[in-house]
Amino acid sequence: MSAYLIAHAAIKDMDSLKEYAGQAVPMIEAAGGEQLFRGPVTQVLVGGHDANLCAAFRFPDRDTLQRWYDSDAYQALIPLRDAAADMTFLVVEDMPE
Repeated sequence: MSAYLIAHAAIKDMDSLKEYAGQAVPMIEAAGGEQLFRGPVTQVLVGGHDANLCAAFRFPDRDTLQRWYDSDAYQALIPLRDAAADMTFLVVEDMPE
């Protein structure tokens, strides 16, 4: 069952964000993930939301996603991620039919 990583970012430093994404996205792809979209949040229809960028990635399953997140290589990127933006990561799984 597919698992999705939804990332919301309130950008602090665009240059750092570009550097982070330039490393994180290939890492995700090497781990079996696929970028579905990345773009600016253009409108909030209901509720509050302070992020100005959103991205989504599909992984084959939650375990694959978790292994990527827990990997030493990704963990080493966290200081750059935190300098680039305040991020929220959500993990969403397909619901069985």
